[in-house]
Amino acid sequence: MTSKTEPRKRVLIGSDFYTPHWTGIVKSIVNMVEALGDEFEFTVLTVKHEVSLAEQEQLGKAKVLRENYLLKLSRCYYSILIVYRFLLEVRKNDIVFISSPCSNVLPFSLIAKLFGKRLIIFHQGDLTLAQGLINKILEFAFYLSTVISMKLSNVVSTYTRDYAQQSALLSQFMHKFHQLLMPIYLCEKDPLEPESIKPILNLKKEGKIIFGFGGRFVNEKGFDVLLSAIPLILEKVPNAHFAFAGETKMSYEQTYEKLAPQIQKLSAHISILGLLNGPALRSFYDSIDFILIPSRSDCCPLVQMEACLAGRPSICSDIPGARYIVSASGFGRLFQSENPQDLADKIVEALESRSQIQENFPKLKQLLDVERLKTEIRAALNETVGNGSNNMSQPHFFAHDL
Repeated sequence: MTSKTEPRKRVLIGSDFYTPHWTGIVKSIVNMVEALGDEFEFTVLTVKHEVSLAEQEQLGKAKVLRENYLLKLSRCYYSILIVYRFLLEVRKNDIVFISSPCSNVLPFSLIAKLFGKRLIIFHQGDLTLAQGLINKILEFAFYLSTVISMKLSNVVSTYTRDYAQQSALLSQFMHKFHQLLMPIYLCEKDPLEPESIKPILNLKKEGKIIFGFGGRFVNEKGFDVLLSAIPLILEKVPNAHFAFAGETKMSYEQTYEKLAPQIQKLSAHISILGLLNGPALRSFYDSIDFILIPSRSDCCPLVQMEACLAGRPSICSDIPGARYIVSASGFGRLFQSENPQDLADKIVEALESRSQIQENFPKLKQLLDVERLKTEIRAALNETVGNGSNNMSQPHFFAHDL
């Protein structure tokens, strides 16, 4: 921890998005800033993806700088001006921290090393876009630029070693890998339940078992797998109900539109709550019985960690990254990826062993202990880890090294 008499190290964060663009990728960086903002001086350089946003403002414990974007490609808002701004800002900082995927990861990395700055690339998932020639070109450009950037970096990181070992990018750099599971903060409960949650609370009063799921409604989240499993689940658990929190319509992907007929057929068993934040999201977690993660690709879903920390076990696809929380703590069950029948079977199993699963809640809380996680991030920023340092001080209850 930084002494009160020592100047705080200055960290320049390069990120394609920052709040109020509220995704898991953004929230993880916000949580890091809030956790260590008293010890480090954070500046976030990002894209002004909405006209109404300020070009510069203080948000929480970070100074946020935004540059206008030139064009939009798929889900990316690309800015050239941001590279020039980065060149001006990098001299004022000691450390460069890039949140990847990042459209300007290569110029940021080259400039950082040109000025002799410590470079950390926190990779939040290999880029997976919808089918199409343009998207495939974007994926290749991202892959190539990120590989070169990781070669230049002092540390490469993501939430779990499990995901890193399977990642097409990170697996090449395990000699400089450092696991960083970002802190999770739950919003305080609101004594007045938000209107958006009341329909779910009414269903619970009727004896429904509520299974929550959430996130961007895109193909990689595997919501089609869940929709195929719901009729199978209802055969064994007729009082099951499914509540979705998040945006349904994505400008760059039409997954919701493709699945709309299937959703309509199951409308009596599904509630679409929309995008929830703050107290409403906390009420959502409190109102559900389990959180479902049917993803076919997912680095480390924050909705899963938040729901688990609120005491709701996870039924999760057995894929690298997403499975880590359940595997490490036992707070839930894993099902075979893209297998609706196995998902249905594991839900029945989880209901039958609910009390046994709840006994693992203390392990889950230890896994997500904020002070322990802050120690790991602090070590990465303070140069006490670097090339060849790829260990994380894991709790003793870890059954195996994923």
